[in-house]
Amino acid sequence: MVSGLSALGCLAAVAMAAPPTIIYANATSQLGARGGTWEHGAADLFDGRDDTAWCVGTNGLGIRERVGVEFNRAIRADRIRIAAGNPVAFGAFGPANRPRVLTISNMSYAWQVVLPDDAEPFELPLPPPFTGSQMVVQIENVYNHGGRHTCLAEVTLFEGRRPIRLAPMKAQRGQPSLEGVWVRIEAPSPETFIVFYRDGRFRHRHNPDMAERRPDRWGRWSWQPDARLRLEVAGDRLDGDAMVSPHDDGRLRLALTGPYLGRWVPFVPETGFASDLF
Repeated sequence: MVSGLSALGCLAAVAMAAPPTIIYANATSQLGARGGTWEHGAADLFDGRDDTAWCVGTNGLGIRERVGVEFNRAIRADRIRIAAGNPVAFGAFGPANRPRVLTISNMSYAWQVVLPDDAEPFELPLPPPFTGSQMVVQIENVYNHGGRHTCLAEVTLFEGRRPIRLAPMKAQRGQPSLEGVWVRIEAPSPETFIVFYRDGRFRHRHNPDMAERRPDRWGRWSWQPDARLRLEVAGDRLDGDAMVSPHDDGRLRLALTGPYLGRWVPFVPETGFASDLF
C-alpha cells in the first residue's frame, strides 16, 4: 500500500520527468512575415534543422538583437549545440552575415561563446549548467560578409541526453500561428499586454517595474472552425474576427475586428482590447 506522501512524491517525480519544451520564442526583430506565418522567425532557431534560420529583421549587422525563450518548466541544461548554417541557403535576399559572439543568459546566468565562421555545427559543455525557465540568445559580434542581414541556424540545449525542442503548436490547420504575438491591452500604456504560447495558453502580463504589482492571469486561445479567434479566461470568452499581419520590424501583429460574440468589447481594433477585458 502506498501512503499519501509516497503517492505525492511519485507524482512529483513524474512531473519533474516531463520532457522540457520551448513554449514561447520571440525576437526583437526578424526577416518579415508572409501570409500569417513566420519567415526566418525566432522559432526557426530551435526547430532542430540547420537549413532554417532566425534572421535579424533590421538591415546591417544585427548586434544586440536577441531571441527570448520560455520553457514549460525550469530546465538544467549541461550541453549546447550551435549551427551558424549556410546563409546563402536561407532566402532569396542573398548571402547573410554570421554571428561571431553569442551570449546565452537569463536573470541569474550568463555565458558567451565565439562561433567559427563556417556552417559546421558544434557542441560544447555548459560550465556551469544553464538553469531556469527563461532564456535570451543575443548577438554580440558578427562576421561581416557584406550581407544585408545576420542569420543564425540553430541553438539546441540538452538536459542530459535529451534535446529541448519546440512544443507542438496548438493551432487550427490553415490558420496563422499566434506564437510570439503580443497585444497591448490598455492603450496608450505599454505595461499591460497578452503573450500567446504554443500550447494554446495566453498570459495577461503586467510590467514587473510597475509601482503596483499585479499578478499574471492565464487563459486559453484557439481558432474556431469558422476562422474566428476565441479567447477564454475564468469561464468567460470572446470570439472575434482576427487578422495577423507583419509589423514594421517583421514580427507578426494581431488585430481583432467585430462583430464580437461575448461580453468583452474591444478598445483599439488595431492593437488591443478594452481596459476592463481582464
